[in-house]
Amino acid sequence: MHKCYMDNSCDTDISVDRFIYSSEIALLGSASSLVVNNTVFDNIYGDVGINILSNGKISLYNNSIKNCYFNNGFIKIDEKNSLFGNYIMDNIYFNNIRSNCGSVIHVDSLQKTTKTTVNITNSVFESNVAEKYGGVIYSISPYANKIFSLVNCTFYNNNALLGKIVYSYDLKSEPNITNIEVLKSIKGNFATNPTKLILNNELDEEISIYSGEMLPEGISGNINIYNLTTTQ
Repeated sequence: MHKCYMDNSCDTDISVDRFIYSSEIALLGSASSLVVNNTVFDNIYGDVGINILSNGKISLYNNSIKNCYFNNGFIKIDEKNSLFGNYIMDNIYFNNIRSNCGSVIHVDSLQKTTKTTVNITNSVFESNVAEKYGGVIYSISPYANKIFSLVNCTFYNNNALLGKIVYSYDLKSEPNITNIEVLKSIKGNFATNPTKLILNNELDEEISIYSGEMLPEGISGNINIYNLTTTQ
């Protein structure tokens, strides 16, 4: 465990394998498999909780993960850097996990033909916080919808600057969650990557807005709407 992550005082040791150094709970090699039952992980600090290399598999049943800080999430997925595999979680209690982006799952990259799967069932996510984006799940991959299945999961009091529960690349890539429409009815639970704005007039001053906020008055632009379907 590296408690230096609590105050950002860690020094990277390039002589140590980067995945070994960053894995606080487990590092699974290619095609490895691990099953964890009835275990409590409490007060663990570091970069990532669990890293899986090149299609390993981890199965977590009846566990609690609480009061932890993982800079890049409890689980990090980054297929461009060989971090991918199969993740099965059932009856897990995620409580008070803090992170920079995505306290529980942090996705940096997926291939279009991804082999990664994340199946989470009967689990509770409570009071998890991301300092920036994605209080529970953070993904900047357009293919994230292919890997996620969250069934019968509940979410309480999770928070982030943007996306209290989920921050996604776009609407199409949002994870598959059985009660997603109910969760979306609460403002701020979901957020997506900002789109591009091209303004008609030049500005003398810079402006800064967050997702969901209104543009200041006096700014004009053209709106093009594609693939619009209306019903009566």
